[in-house]
Amino acid sequence: MRPKSLVLLSLATLCAIGLAPGPASGAEDAVPLGPRELLEKAFSRRYEHNTRQTLGLVVRAEGREIQRQKIAVATQVEAGRIKALGRFTEPPEVRDTALLMLEGPDGRDDFFLYLPALMRVRRVSTAQRGDSFMGTDLSYDDIQRPRVADFKDFTSRRERIDGEDVMIVGAKPARISNYSRVEFSVATRDSAILLTGYFKSDASEPFKVVRVPRSGLREVGGALIPTRISVRNLAAGTETEVFVEDVEVGMAIDDTLFTTNTLAVEREIPEPTVPR
Repeated sequence: MRPKSLVLLSLATLCAIGLAPGPASGAEDAVPLGPRELLEKAFSRRYEHNTRQTLGLVVRAEGREIQRQKIAVATQVEAGRIKALGRFTEPPEVRDTALLMLEGPDGRDDFFLYLPALMRVRRVSTAQRGDSFMGTDLSYDDIQRPRVADFKDFTSRRERIDGEDVMIVGAKPARISNYSRVEFSVATRDSAILLTGYFKSDASEPFKVVRVPRSGLREVGGALIPTRISVRNLAAGTETEVFVEDVEVGMAIDDTLFTTNTLAVEREIPEPTVPR
């Protein structure tokens, strides 16, 4: 699965306050969306907003906490493309480690990692995109914003998760990836993505599951922001929990924040002005 999610999660993740939105209008219910259209709407509500967030990351193995981190994240949407910067603030040994993601016009993303101990910026290669990000269950792929164009061979079926109706939208990656199939569980009432499962070839069970509990969803300025995310690597027996401590949506962000020079000078990300 792709921490173009966590760090974006919000960096869009590791990749988005009010209550979760109410049921969709009767007019929307009268015209059911196809799997591509439903996924497009879900991605738009989740990712296409300027945000500043403070995220807590907790990694557990066999129920035991093995790692705790904090990261400041800023995302900007410009001309339909996302820029995201995440900078670790805790613990001291990873402080100022930073990741910059720049979405290109073709939908492909460039990742740049700054390691303060080496005082240099390096590009993350395509071959490394499926690797673990900073010891978490998130990969670099998880951090980037997904697009409908990233997928093919769509399927859909109706189910219920935790008492609410969802559409399970299945698809295959359109490009080489570390998974063969993905299933998004999209709530029919508001297009919230509640569960995402990643599958290896011909597997009946996912090897990684990303869950956003309904109680952890908040609506801010039209955006559906997950304030709690669980990323479980079923193959490794580990889990990373993401907690949004503070969030601000829809503000203007200085474009010069999203440059490799910003990484190298260890420029801080302004804190959100609206606490959760």
